Amino acid sequence: MGVWLGIRRSWAEFLDEYPLLLGPVFTEPPVEPGLESRDRAGRERVGAGMRLCTATSFAGVPGVAVPTGTNDGLPTGVQVIGRAFREDVCLDAAQEIEDRLGVFTPIDARREVRAATR
Repeated sequence: MGVWLGIRRSWAEFLDEYPLLLGPVFTEPPVEPGLESRDRAGRERVGAGMRLCTATSFAGVPGVAVPTGTNDGLPTGVQVIGRAFREDVCLDAAQEIEDRLGVFTPIDARREVRAATR
């Protein structure tokens, strides 16, 4: 419990100085859908790519993912992370990003991947 509280405190101190953090949802280029279900290597790769989401969830700080487009037919996005109990600030920032980039509609990633590999 002491380690977890120390991590939460460190995040709180950082976010007191920087009330919003903009980071990737996935820390490498997008991977093909279902990779995490194929084998251990796929699970480890996806787990490593999701490390910022995992860390912020563990620390108990809010975050919101915002789609930003596609890369080789697969979706990309950013996440906005804020101080504990300040979901409102995260949502306001996410709205500003959408207002500037537009709203990306859902895509059929399998169709997009097939088209990109032709």
